[in-house]
Amino acid sequence: MCTDHAFVAVQKAGKRFRHDGFLVQVRIRDNPPTCPRLGLRVGRKIGNAVIRNRVKRIIRELFRKHQANLPSCSDLIIVPYPNFLSVSYDSLKVSFQGLCERLQSHLTS
Repeated sequence: MCTDHAFVAVQKAGKRFRHDGFLVQVRIRDNPPTCPRLGLRVGRKIGNAVIRNRVKRIIRELFRKHQANLPSCSDLIIVPYPNFLSVSYDSLKVSFQGLCERLQSHLTS
């Protein structure tokens, strides 16, 4: 998980990518790569506590499954939209895979 300082840095200087059901803010760190880090911002517009926790579990699972495809020096903040749970898991998975590919190509160019 991102620390408070890193979280603010990603919000201020991160690049934004919009996908079905969520927004991703990404910042590539300059320090030696360790592993990708994840931060979540799930607001009350998503639903009650039970629904927000379910959304967080889904996002963490997507991150865990695709962590190897992300640049090792990246910080991500994922902000789900209120329609997050209405989007199918397969669509979310495809969107996250596309994000990973875009980040890899962004790093190589």
